[in-house]
Amino acid sequence: MQLRLGLALCGAALFAAAGFYSARRMRKRLEGVEAVGEAIRFLRTEISAFDTALPEALRRLRGENRLLALSFELGGGADEAALQRAGRALGLKRGDLAPLSALLRAIPHGARGETRHFDAALQDLEAIRLKAAETSSRDGPLHQKLGLLVGAAAFILLL
Repeated sequence: MQLRLGLALCGAALFAAAGFYSARRMRKRLEGVEAVGEAIRFLRTEISAFDTALPEALRRLRGENRLLALSFELGGGADEAALQRAGRALGLKRGDLAPLSALLRAIPHGARGETRHFDAALQDLEAIRLKAAETSSRDGPLHQKLGLLVGAAAFILLL
């Protein structure tokens, strides 16, 4: 009887934890998307207002932004592969870094003081952020409740 009770409690705890973990991943992705937006805004200021070259701006900002800090920490720079690794560490999905990647490719070809690339990247990222926020607010609580509900059902069935 004690073994069945222990198994039932473990099963219930596992399902409940899975629901909360899923909801946390959604919130983490939203925080990661916001870090990408922060990186774009910081780069805009460094490059257009202070007329800093892109590599120097990236080095300066790595202490100010989690995404850039992780990119330098995990990959030694802010190239595409390092940004992807940092994005995965922040819980981002594959396309979440696309606006920043496109911006980093466009900056060297733009005129000094030009901000249209930054505006376009921020606009694209805002659509991603809104979708992530909607998913997190709609599905996060649902995943938590489903985890608890399935956990309770597992507890009853295993008893």
